[in-house]
Amino acid sequence: MRWEIAPFRNPWSHTTIERSIALSQSVQQKRRQTIIAITSEPRQSHLKQTP
Repeated sequence: MRWEIAPFRNPWSHTTIERSIALSQSVQQKRRQTIIAITSEPRQSHLKQTP
């Protein structure tokens, strides 16, 4: 039983860690996109207003 339980626990821990890492990476990417959008919006508006 011990050998059967061990392989089940290991993949679960790996998948949970990988999912948490993927979630954190996606959150960081979204934050970067929002920051880029906020910083690029005023520039685009200025460029649109000048011509």
